[in-house]
Amino acid sequence: MTNTVEGKTSVIGVEARPGSSNTSLRDHLSDAPHTGEDALATFQFAKGRLDGKPFVLLFEAIRDPGEHPVPSPAPTVIYVYSPTHSDGTPGWTPSYFHFVRKIPVPGTFCSSDTPLKVATGLPLSADAGPPPSADGCLH
Repeated sequence: MTNTVEGKTSVIGVEARPGSSNTSLRDHLSDAPHTGEDALATFQFAKGRLDGKPFVLLFEAIRDPGEHPVPSPAPTVIYVYSPTHSDGTPGWTPSYFHFVRKIPVPGTFCSSDTPLKVATGLPLSADAGPPPSADGCLH
C-alpha cells in the first residue's frame, strides 16, 4: 500500500501480528484463497466515521487448519489495524497500520471469508462468492 503526499510516494506498512517472530513492518498483504472456497487468509478495508471524523480500519482474517487438510474446518482469528503516523523511527514508514485488536471467532470455518463477515458484519468481497453454509463449508 502506498500514500502520496506533496508528490512523494511512501509505503504504508502494517505492524506485525502479535506473537510474530518477525516484528518489522509488513510492506504488503496477501490473501490466500487456496481453491476459492477455502481461503486461509482474507483482508478487507472498511471506511466509516469515528468521533465524527473519517476513519479506515484494516481487518485481516487468518484461518489455521494446523496439521489438517486445508479444506478442513479450522479456527480463525481476526486482526484489526488502524492507520497512524510514525514517530520518525528509522526503518518505519511515515504512516502505517497499527495493531488494535485480536478477535478469535468462536467456532470453526472452512474459509476465512466467512468468519470475517461473522465478526465484522462487512459484506463479502465481490470475488468471495456466497458461502455454501453458515461455517463456509460444503456439506
